[in-house]
Amino acid sequence: QVLEDVIHLVAVEAKKRHITIKTDLYKIRQALLDADQMKQVFLNIFLNAFDAIKTRGMISVTSRDIRKNGMAYVQVEISNNGKGIPEEALEHIFDPFFTTKKKGGGLGLSISHQIVQEHNGFLEVESRAKKGTTFMISIPCET
Repeated sequence: QVLEDVIHLVAVEAKKRHITIKTDLYKIRQALLDADQMKQVFLNIFLNAFDAIKTRGMISVTSRDIRKNGMAYVQVEISNNGKGIPEEALEHIFDPFFTTKKKGGGLGLSISHQIVQEHNGFLEVESRAKKGTTFMISIPCET
């Protein structure tokens, strides 16, 4: 529900920029989370995707249940076909005040990373320059 609320919130901006949001959301287990904080995480990732795409692109959102290190998690994967993150910047994107943008304070992904960690989860990223970026947000499930 949290993810669907954020998708609804960003849909108008996506439409203005001719960005398609494709969803493949499965009925997943309940996760232990603070809804407002997780909305901030998802919103930060969508806003970064908009910046990476600029106009006429695609954002894909998938949800699934996974097991990692013997624990059950809900995982949300948000992928975009934007410009990607330069390889040399990847190891710094969660650092406070680090940014590759002309505008912005470099706090969105740092705060998102911290929120996910406070939920005992994982925020991971894969990116290829000029191909796009995928963020995987994994939050523990209720037992």
